[in-house]
Order: sequence, then C-alpha cells, then structure tokens
Amino acid sequence: VSEQTLFRYIRAEKTAEEGFAIGEMHVYASDEKIDYGFDSKNSAAFFDDETDEQAYKIPADIAGTDLEPIISVLRPLRLMRGYEDGTFCPENNVSRAEFAAVCARLRGVAANISDGASDFSDVPSDHWAYGYIMAMKGIGAVNGRGGNTFEPEGKVTYGEAVKMLVNILGYGAVAENYGVYPGGYFRAAQPLGLLFDGKAADAPMTRADIARILYKAINADVLTQTVYGNRSEGVVEQGTTILAKSHDIYRYRGIFTGCALSCITDELLNLAPGNVQIDGKIFLCDVPGAERFLGMYVEYYVKEQPDGEEKIVAVTAHRKNIVTTVTAED
Repeated sequence: VSEQTLFRYIRAEKTAEEGFAIGEMHVYASDEKIDYGFDSKNSAAFFDDETDEQAYKIPADIAGTDLEPIISVLRPLRLMRGYEDGTFCPENNVSRAEFAAVCARLRGVAANISDGASDFSDVPSDHWAYGYIMAMKGIGAVNGRGGNTFEPEGKVTYGEAVKMLVNILGYGAVAENYGVYPGGYFRAAQPLGLLFDGKAADAPMTRADIARILYKAINADVLTQTVYGNRSEGVVEQGTTILAKSHDIYRYRGIFTGCALSCITDELLNLAPGNVQIDGKIFLCDVPGAERFLGMYVEYYVKEQPDGEEKIVAVTAHRKNIVTTVTAED
C-alpha cells in the first residue's frame, strides 16, 4: 500500500468464530483524500446559528483533551460552540444570561418574548437573553441576585449553575426539601453526577466547567411531578433524560460497524452515502467524518425523523476505546 493511502480500519481476529482465520488481519483502505476541515463562522460561543457542517468541527484548543468528546456531543446539539477564530477558550467564564439561555433551550421552554414588563430592572425587553431569562423565571428555575436585579452579564457561579440544572431536571422541590440554597441543591445534585470535588459554591464557572456539567446533565434521569388532588409526587423516570423528554433525542452505545466507505462485518454492506451501521442497525447520519469511528465503541444520539427513519445527530468515541496508530513505514 502506498504511503499516501489513508487507512480506514485494521482488525486482527483472535478467533475463527466470526468466519475469519485465527490471527487473520483485515485491512480496509482508500486512496481517497478526506478533509475533515471547514470554516468557522462569526457568532457567539453559544447557540445554533451554525450550519450543520460547522456544528461538528472541534475547536483546535480542545482537540485531544477530555473536552473533545464532550463538545462532539454538545455542539451538534446546539448547546455550546466555539468562537469565530476556531477556538473554544475553555478557561473563559460564562455569564448568567448565557447559561440561563442554554438551560432554557435544553429544557425545551419557549423564549418568553412578550412586551410585558421585565421581572428584573437590568434585563430590558430588548436584551438578547430577555426571553430566555423570563422563560426560566416563569418555570421557577432562576432567581435574581437581590434588589430586583438579575445581573445578566455577571459570571455564573457553580452554585447557580447547579441550581438551574437541578430545577430543569425536575428536582427543584427535592432540593428545597433538603434545605436552603446552596446546600439543598448540592444534595439533590449529588446522585445526578453534577458535583465537582473541591469547588466552592460562589466560584465562577469556566466554559470547560459548563461543558462538563452540561454533559452530565443531558445524561441524567429526569424527575416528573405528578399532582394528586392537593398533593404532588415526584417520580424519577429511569432511563429518561432531558434530551429524550424535551427533544425526543435518545442516547445509545455500540460498535460502529459500517459506513459508505467500508465496514467491519463479514459481508460487504454497500451502504449509501449518509448511512452508517452500528451494532447491525442502519441509521441516517450526516456527521462529517463519521467514518473515523469505524470499529470503535461509540456513544451516539438519535432522533426520529418525520418519515420514521432514525438519524444520528451526534456521535463520539467512548472512552473505553484503545486506539493504536501504525505508520505506513511500519
């Protein structure tokens, strides 16, 4: 094979159970040049004004870090993105307005854009996040910082971020029952995996912190309050996440077994462009460069389309993979 050949997948079989000889090696290769790059766009570091292709690009300053698989999920879900210069700036802080808007979008509540009077003196109706903040206030997920102010440009703290997420996941009443803020909310957040070791409640959250806590939140079980006469009862919906409940997006894990370029199955799949196979099941998928996951154990997020077909909207390699790179000279 020439040095210019791009290797798709190499598999050394240890048994003959799947129809291959013991120790047999299968090499899938292509001389086609694949470019995973694309231009970034001038816009803020949150929200959904990206094209589908841009939404899958990993910012250069987090490539190869623990944030890469997290942003591989959050970015196409339109929850976080990079800056116009192609960076993510993980140590930058996040404002209260930005995080309230993210939580409103995750919760699936429509931005309240009425012309009514604002609940906060420093959030006028023409503020970019006015609708999101009012929507979050309307469902009891945010409060001000005293004196009828919200401080939208203030840095969101660890305690505030935990409180917003606990509320949109449905555990607000549980937290209040446990005790006053922030202790009650931290106690409610602990089984949800939302806590960071050693971080003070009033510590500002960085973009890296927000990415990590959001990723945990989108994979936590939600709690639903059911009203019975004059009382209500909370029921944890095991296996039901906020993505599933609010957006009909479901998380799965499995082996990425095929795409249009190649496959690792006994039979050639001949998948059409835009289709992939995971654990023997075929999905729509327009994630740029998805073929790089061939042979890997992946985490993927699926949304059913109007025609009934299932489409992968985000995919990332699971941390349990061990990847070995072999150069052409070897």
